[in-house]
Amino acid sequence: MNKLKEAFIRFMSGRYGGNDKLGRLLMICYIAAIILNLFFRSLWLSGIALVLAVYYFFRAFSRNYPKRYAENQRYLKLESKVKAKFKLMKNRWRDRRTHVYRYCPFCKSVVRLPKKKGDHGVICPCCRREFRVKI
Repeated sequence: MNKLKEAFIRFMSGRYGGNDKLGRLLMICYIAAIILNLFFRSLWLSGIALVLAVYYFFRAFSRNYPKRYAENQRYLKLESKVKAKFKLMKNRWRDRRTHVYRYCPFCKSVVRLPKKKGDHGVICPCCRREFRVKI
């Protein structure tokens, strides 16, 4: 048993391993596709599951660390953008009676303003530029 473990360690040394967020997402999607395929018996779901499994193992056994790391970083960047959008939607819904959200025309960041009727001058907290907002 010890020799088998040593052989596995030698085989996997220098490989990426796939134990990152993108690898976990691929595995979760693969398992979901397999479970859905049990209920719906679709050739498409089988194909999707196969592609996900092949890509997961390709990443896991790859020796090209920089490319796999870059893939994971692109995924993390996309994930943070999606999470930020959902957080903004949640905050807008929570504050819908007391605040309004507007975009800065210069840097496009979101500014939260109290809901008071009229024309207001606003200084953006990110770029420190002043702009007018009508509420």
